[in-house]
Amino acid sequence: MVEAQLALANAYAAGHGIEPDVELACGLTQVASDLAAAINGDKRLAVQARVRRDEICAHVPDKAAAFDFGRCPKFGLNAQTLDLGNGARLKVTRTHWAIEDLVGTHEGNLGLNCNDIVVSMRHLRIDPSVDSRGSVRQFIEWFYWNQSWLQNGTPVRTLGWQLLEFDPASVELLPSAGYQIVEEKGSTWPAPAVPVEFIDGPTLQMLPSGAVRWRFERAAKPASGIIDVLWAK
Repeated sequence: MVEAQLALANAYAAGHGIEPDVELACGLTQVASDLAAAINGDKRLAVQARVRRDEICAHVPDKAAAFDFGRCPKFGLNAQTLDLGNGARLKVTRTHWAIEDLVGTHEGNLGLNCNDIVVSMRHLRIDPSVDSRGSVRQFIEWFYWNQSWLQNGTPVRTLGWQLLEFDPASVELLPSAGYQIVEEKGSTWPAPAVPVEFIDGPTLQMLPSGAVRWRFERAAKPASGIIDVLWAK
């Protein structure tokens, strides 16, 4: 196990057959080092793991974040900052989200599973219609692939869709809607593209009550749902 972790870390550090990712390599070596120290046995391997950890992590500024990422990697997300208005900014990293406003910083988890692959992410703003009592609502939308296996070892991949809503009152991202689009046999590596009938996402419409209706109209089996107004949750 330790040898496999170190081999994978070396591959990511050097870009052998995969895109270089020093942060992930650093996280993997930290996991390997901790695992080697916990195993009563080969002291040479424990020393090797510590040395390699120190070498790879030397130029990684946030080693704690790298460790979290190495323990539970999520792929496809790159660090970015989005303007939510009224002085609030959303920062999305590969491990969590953080919203900064005039009061301070609020952080939370992405709500993804380990090894999920995000293939699309968008910031959506839904303005109220003339006859709506609602106010502007903002969402973060992403499509992601999740890997699982049947009891006989057959790999199964699932394409999911998720919406997180920005709540300006609590300054949080709240899970608001989700849908399992595709489940089929196969690996998530390399991640397949989002099917064309879903790539544009669902239609989002604010109702007179302020609730938002989502609907995948081009799907073979159309799916829809209602996102209540925030005060009703």
